[in-house]
Amino acid sequence: MNVAFREVWSRDGVTARIYYQSYGGINVKTLLIDLAQRRRVLSTMHGMVNVRFVCNNYAPPDLWCALHSQGFREKYLDTLMGQLGGVPPHDHACLGTGVDMDDLAVASDEYRDVWVTALTTAGVESNALRTGIDKASTYEVDGVFERVGTINIILITNALLTEAAMLGP
Repeated sequence: MNVAFREVWSRDGVTARIYYQSYGGINVKTLLIDLAQRRRVLSTMHGMVNVRFVCNNYAPPDLWCALHSQGFREKYLDTLMGQLGGVPPHDHACLGTGVDMDDLAVASDEYRDVWVTALTTAGVESNALRTGIDKASTYEVDGVFERVGTINIILITNALLTEAAMLGP
C-alpha cells in the first residue's frame, strides 16, 4: 500500500514523518520517527523498551470508544504499522492522541555536540492546564469519555542517557 507522508524533521539519520493513512474508511495520521537503529526508549504506554520506531497516532473521535476497548488498540496499531511497510511488529512504541498531527510542534536546541528535539502535540481545549495549580480530569460515563485530552511530548537526543536520567524530574 502506498501511503502519503510529509517529512517534518531529520538529523543524524533519525527522521520524523507524518503519514496520512486510513483505517476502516476513517482518515488518521501517524507521526513515525525512525531512529535508524534500535534504541532504549522510555514510553508512558510501553515502559522501558528497545525499539527502532517511535510514533504518535492521531485518531479522530469516531475511533475513540473503540480505542479504549480491550485489545482493539493493538490490532489498530498493527494494521497502521503494516501499511507503512518496514515497521516490524513489536518494534515500535506508540502514543495516541485526538490532536491532529498537522498541529505538531517541533523545537530543537543544542549545546556543543549535544542536541535535543521535542515533537509535541497538546489538546489545548481540554487540558491546557497549569502544573500544580489546575486539576486535570477526564470523565467516563457509561463507556463514553468526556473531556478527553492529551499532551504528548517525544524527546529525541543524541546523548546516551541512563535510565535514571530518563526517569528523573
